[in-house]
Amino acid sequence: MYISLKANRDAKLLTGPPLSCQYYFMRNLFIFLPCEDYLDALQDTILWRLHPFNVMAQLIFDFICLVAENAGRATGRMTTSIFYELPWIYQLPAFLLLILTVITTILTLKGYWFSVGYGFLQIYSQPNQQDEQRVE
Repeated sequence: MYISLKANRDAKLLTGPPLSCQYYFMRNLFIFLPCEDYLDALQDTILWRLHPFNVMAQLIFDFICLVAENAGRATGRMTTSIFYELPWIYQLPAFLLLILTVITTILTLKGYWFSVGYGFLQIYSQPNQQDEQRVE
């Protein structure tokens, strides 16, 4: 946001003032000020044109992306180093075990229960408290 506003301001300043701003007799020919944009670019600070909400939203977004990028990079390096040390025959079972662990963790956090019983592995969702009250 800041960079685009600064580039716009610099472009207006680099082109120089319009002809109607340079000569006094041409200023009187126009009812409106054709050089108003140029004068605003000279006197205006860019920071006042940035909306505080947009700045905070962009800052939070950049922070979240930076943290996620670093966490993903670290996780990838760790996983690569673990699999690099294994012989090729063990890499596929280790990868499947890693995927099963991640899926189990995600489902557990979402409220699912796991039971290793007669059906070998059963997955069912946790009953809500509202459902329990309706039954009673």
